[in-house]
Amino acid sequence: MKKISILVGALVVFIYGFASGHYRLFPYQAIDDLHTKIIRTLHPPKKKPAKPAKKPLRILTGEKWKSAYYKGRISIFEQVALTSDYAMLGDSITDAAEWHELIPGISIVNRGIGGDTTYGLLDRMETVFSLKPKKLFIMIGINDLKWGLDSKTSFENYKKILTIIEKKAIPVTVFSVIYPGRAHQAKYLRRFKGDLVERVKKFNQDLSAYCEQIGVEYRDLNSKLTKNGLLKEEFTFDGLHLNGKAYAIWVEMIKKDL
Repeated sequence: MKKISILVGALVVFIYGFASGHYRLFPYQAIDDLHTKIIRTLHPPKKKPAKPAKKPLRILTGEKWKSAYYKGRISIFEQVALTSDYAMLGDSITDAAEWHELIPGISIVNRGIGGDTTYGLLDRMETVFSLKPKKLFIMIGINDLKWGLDSKTSFENYKKILTIIEKKAIPVTVFSVIYPGRAHQAKYLRRFKGDLVERVKKFNQDLSAYCEQIGVEYRDLNSKLTKNGLLKEEFTFDGLHLNGKAYAIWVEMIKKDL
């Protein structure tokens, strides 16, 4: 009889325990809370690392934009005593091309400097004017935007560059800042938590409007080289710089303004 009572009692406890867990009857919550406390004591949860703060946009001052390459190129420009009908101004995208070979039969020089910004170009305009050019072609700004520099200040730099050129009475054609390829857009998103394509788009819109306002020729190279706000892979080898096919298209646009 005693054994039967124990078995019945055990069965009742089992059935109630099962029902308590399945239907969450009393004292399910108390037992669950106790279990949770024991687990957290034995295995405390790992603290999630704090999300990195969004990198602030930078403003360059002093000599910070002048790399060793920049200084080397300037020193060469200062030693060259020549004149040229046309000059190409810009950063590495301009610097990479052999313009006198791409457009043979005319007097044209390369005044691009890899890594240059609107700050650098503004600071070296005298080395351009010493050429006594009849016309200038400019593409500058992508480094400002992809390095997270303050776009408003960069745009003001661009306006100062065009104002200086206007005072010299030299015709100029301004080319749009090229949109980045997919890889550079993704890299920018990771670094600055922002949208490089949107920054380039806004900069170009402001630049186009300003050129129209002051009567300067503006050419949208993106209309030929990009799709959906990204540089086409067929025109680049790294998502930023141009290949020969892209330069051939650029040259055709330049020829219209010679």
